[in-house]
Amino acid sequence: MGKKVAIVSGHFMPEIGYQEVHLAKSFVKIGYETRVFSSTVLSPNGKSIINSNYKSGLSFDHRYGYSICRFNPVFSFGAVVIVKELVKAIDEFNPDYIIIIGIAKLFPLKILSKEIYHKYKIINIFGDSYQQINQFGLIRRNVYRVYHRILKYWLYNRVVDLSHRIILNLPETKKIFIDTISRNRLNEFENKSFLLHLGYDSDSFFFDHKLREKIRFKEKIKKNETVFITTTRVNPLKKIDVIINEIAILKKADLKVKYIIIGFQNDDYSNQLKSYISKKGLENNVICLPFLSHKKIRGYYCASDIGIWTQPAISIQEALGTGLPVICLKGKAISHVIKQNKNGWVKIKNITSRLQKSIKEINNKKSIFNKRHRLERSLKIFDTLSYDNVSKKILNDL
Repeated sequence: MGKKVAIVSGHFMPEIGYQEVHLAKSFVKIGYETRVFSSTVLSPNGKSIINSNYKSGLSFDHRYGYSICRFNPVFSFGAVVIVKELVKAIDEFNPDYIIIIGIAKLFPLKILSKEIYHKYKIINIFGDSYQQINQFGLIRRNVYRVYHRILKYWLYNRVVDLSHRIILNLPETKKIFIDTISRNRLNEFENKSFLLHLGYDSDSFFFDHKLREKIRFKEKIKKNETVFITTTRVNPLKKIDVIINEIAILKKADLKVKYIIIGFQNDDYSNQLKSYISKKGLENNVICLPFLSHKKIRGYYCASDIGIWTQPAISIQEALGTGLPVICLKGKAISHVIKQNKNGWVKIKNITSRLQKSIKEINNKKSIFNKRHRLERSLKIFDTLSYDNVSKKILNDL
């Protein structure tokens, strides 16, 4: 194609692999020269996972083929990052498209100008959710509401004026926009915006039967044991203790179960959760693992029988990419992905009953649990949400 894509995000952490990382890889795969413009700063979430620091300047990811231009911040607080020379660096790259992720972090703010708007096609991506606000404490929640009314009102109206396309990752995001922007911009917002859900990296997540056997042997998982798994950053908001309580009920019912948790950190809460597991007498049933690479996580998804989450997360899409049936206890924002009784279950009223039924269904040859065992790597399951397709849709007809 010979065209260029610039991805602008205040934080870019390939080790974790958020949306901006997957998109960088995917745009290269579909033929675009791709450069990421970011800072040397770790996001607040990344600080608990990544120990190394990023260097400023231009570098190349030789494995995936994109380049990264990083800037030292002139100001950084929480998720907010401000740098100099961003517009100059983008002009030197001279992209056809600029994809902005996380405008509220203020890193890409200078790109929202009439001059840039008339030079390049600008796409803004949003994944706002009221759930994010509700997870804060009372004081922080009130501070955020003031921020939302004052700064986001100005910012989101500017986005509508100076973007060629607005991508919404969640249905809820549209309502947040409509509640925020001025009435006279509603028609323009409707014309420029469309819903495009988060995806998963199809090169990183797929089913591999040999890998399943390898991991089950490594973790000493017996053939008659059902394996549940959750991958998430372990913290009180994720309510992993709810799932642990369910595992204890299953064990008491004399069901052979193992539960893998990936995402433990070196902090007080992780230690408290491990103590809680011991208190429940589940030391031999629960496998506690730290943050892992995608390659290693894929192995544990393949080794597992059922994924279980208390709330929507991008890791659900990744688990489904390996053919793993998924249970999500709360599911408004994930109901487009989990199809009841086809690849999992969402919004469960009786958790214990659902888990017990799932264990029994595993041995049924016609059940959804056995479909994945017939998959070959060449078969692309869950293909509509792979980032290869998502990246094409972002630029389609623009």
